[in-house]
Amino acid sequence: MLYFLPHCRVSELTVANERMKIQMIEKEKTIQALQRSVNAFETRAQADQTENETAKALREETEELHAALR
Repeated sequence: MLYFLPHCRVSELTVANERMKIQMIEKEKTIQALQRSVNAFETRAQADQTENETAKALREETEELHAALR
């Protein structure tokens, strides 16, 4: 029944459709940027975790060496 719509209504719907497509593209770009940020934060958090574990292991080893020297 689209052929019964007035030409101006078809044009209006076409413009609205194009706007929605542009909005979806912008949202997808935003989602991708946010995902990259989340991935970067997760990577940094994992690096911090590894760094903390290494520091803890070194502290424990140092304490053991001090205890052995006493």
